[in-house]
Amino acid sequence: MKKMLCLISVLICSLLSGVSAKADVIWVPENSFYEENQQDCEYVERNFLANGPDGEVNLYKSPESSEVMETWENGHTVHISYTYRDNEGVVWGLSGNSEGKGGWVPMEYMEIIYDAISFMEEYGTEFTEESGFLGEDYIGESIYIWEYPGSEKCFPMEISKEMNLPEYYKVYVDDEGRKWGYLGYYYGFDDAWICVDAPKEDADQLYPHGVPKHETKQQENQGKEKIVPEPDASRILFAAVSVGILVLVTIALLVLLKKRIVRREEKEKDCRN
Repeated sequence: MKKMLCLISVLICSLLSGVSAKADVIWVPENSFYEENQQDCEYVERNFLANGPDGEVNLYKSPESSEVMETWENGHTVHISYTYRDNEGVVWGLSGNSEGKGGWVPMEYMEIIYDAISFMEEYGTEFTEESGFLGEDYIGESIYIWEYPGSEKCFPMEISKEMNLPEYYKVYVDDEGRKWGYLGYYYGFDDAWICVDAPKEDADQLYPHGVPKHETKQQENQGKEKIVPEPDASRILFAAVSVGILVLVTIALLVLLKKRIVRREEKEKDCRN
């Protein structure tokens, strides 16, 4: 009997764990949704501005839960780490990270903030394949690393003897005739650029009248019906079927156990007679 009870316990635990793992996709926070669906998620890691109907955007618990975690006013800056496309073709962005706080937002309501990727998309056809590097006379000097040519973001970095000299392999020439070199990854900077002609000058020196303005096209979402998450019917069906199987198997095992108990009692009774 002990072996039978152990068998029932193990089977029930196994079935329950399987059901809970699938049910998590619907009912638990967004990090679990990402973990369950990460093979269908696309890496993004870019910044966006909220631009939703009625002047606001809702952050939802998951693409399958209508629970609102937070509401942003249009113009709020949002970092999206991954996107997920649901069965209806709606693309959702994960704000925050897969290990903690945050939620999912319809990407239709997100406007990209111009960045290095945007620059490459706009000017990539003007890049030329050309390699080179800054000379040793820059060792001990402070140069500026740029997010992209003409960006508002440029950061000073002192080149020490222990560091590799900045080496570029693509070149872009701006409207002023200045030569820019693309470094790729360089000591913590992704998609880094340097101004080859004036590596020690910052934005104020290169652009005394202000850096060039790059604006992304704003999508008109006012008056549109809001996108709200809907539960995935296939996952609900799976959970229901799993629970049904659990109940049926449990009943069958209990019936079998009862029959064994009855047979044992009958044998013991015959032995006494």
